[in-house]
Amino acid sequence: MVVMAQKIGRNEQCPCGSGRKYKNCHGLPKPIARAQLNIDDAPVTDPPRHWKPYCELAQIEVERRREIEGIFGDEFAFIDDCLALAAKHVEMLGGIPPSSVEDVGMRDLSCNAFEFLYEARADIAKNIPSVVFPLMRRAFETISLCQLFMAKPEFARKWSKGRAISNSDVRKHLEHDPMTESVDQLRKDYNYFSKGTHPNRTHVPFLFLGEGNRFPLCGVPPIDPAELGRFVLHLVRLSYWYVGVFAYYYRTSLQRQGGPQFIAEFLKLTPRIKQIRSALEAHLTRLEEGLTARGKPEGIGPAFLNGEG
Repeated sequence: MVVMAQKIGRNEQCPCGSGRKYKNCHGLPKPIARAQLNIDDAPVTDPPRHWKPYCELAQIEVERRREIEGIFGDEFAFIDDCLALAAKHVEMLGGIPPSSVEDVGMRDLSCNAFEFLYEARADIAKNIPSVVFPLMRRAFETISLCQLFMAKPEFARKWSKGRAISNSDVRKHLEHDPMTESVDQLRKDYNYFSKGTHPNRTHVPFLFLGEGNRFPLCGVPPIDPAELGRFVLHLVRLSYWYVGVFAYYYRTSLQRQGGPQFIAEFLKLTPRIKQIRSALEAHLTRLEEGLTARGKPEGIGPAFLNGEG
């Protein structure tokens, strides 16, 4: 006698004893075999992320960082001291409720500026100036707004309501209230960052890919002390300007929270930045004079532009 298997309902408990419904346990459809799908049994290769040279970039970053930190040791130490002072300031403000809409805006923008400066410092050390530039441009514009809020609180209220504040407005008002930077320097910085907003040929270096350089991605090209030096100089000034605006705006709050020590630490930065700027500017002048003497770089790209290709 043949015993007919009893059909199990989909919503009944599975007879295996799992406690789940049959449809969610042994009643699930069986997986389709590879043979049924006509899939070749070819050996599985490593995923692309394990391919060279991509997988070697992390180690290259470590080596580049060590080399560049050695070249700009004093400058990076100064930047780190500025950002450490700002981080301590943020920690102190964390226990003080904001007193106005302007105060809220200033806190948000100041923390935002810190992120751009911090990441720019890291990317300079990785030898990837193409990433550094937009970070520093945003830092410049954000610090400019911070100083404008301090000088003209009505702009903080406009900004907090979502209204746009044009760069021309910011520049016009800051020229009447310069702080750590002179009016002339602010104009030079604005022009410098404005010209690099778009990837113009003047701001994207020739990498000579296929002309002696096999792989120029993510910090692999040779270190250019002149190019990196200019970024370091801008970051030194931006970091000092940033912490100065921050400290001055919250000087009263800082004094109540042990601020005199904080202000004293900021004042120690002034003679350091004068010395660092003077030395670095002189060094960059010598490098640029050397580049001018050697002429334009050789290669197919420049040759095409010169009508030689």
